[in-house]
Amino acid sequence: MKHRLAEMEEELDTLKRQKKQPKQEFKMPGKWKRTMNASLKPKAMNKLLFFYFRKNGKIENPKLVSYDDDVVVYNHKAYHVDPRAVWQWGKFKCYVYKEMDRRPVSNLNYKLIQERGDLTDGDEILIKATMRAMQDANKKPINKAAMVIIGIIVVVALAYMFTSGGA
Repeated sequence: MKHRLAEMEEELDTLKRQKKQPKQEFKMPGKWKRTMNASLKPKAMNKLLFFYFRKNGKIENPKLVSYDDDVVVYNHKAYHVDPRAVWQWGKFKCYVYKEMDRRPVSNLNYKLIQERGDLTDGDEILIKATMRAMQDANKKPINKAAMVIIGIIVVVALAYMFTSGGA
């Protein structure tokens, strides 16, 4: 019994330590850091920091790609360069391209998305689903062992009252 109690105290201490540790943020891979830091140097003045989304759902490592006027050639495909489509990630400025699209990923088609009805700004269904998910995540699961122990205590108490009350 003492051994089990010591084990339970150790588990409780471990859980407390785990809760105190802050959640880790996204840790950028070293290759990404080197390339992104190289984009800030004067040598890279005529190059773009280029993120590339493949058709199979993978993101390639960022690249520094030379551009000519308003065209970037990457993997034997031409992509348009639009200065309005620059994404800023901290101090880095980058372009994001999809393999199947010549134009960079941007917010320039806001009106088109709004007319099409795919705008998520006032999406009630999405907001309700998100709120439900957040509420479900905040609910603590019922400890089954505690419920069994409480049930046993109630049964014993009732049995005691019935047996001692009849005597």
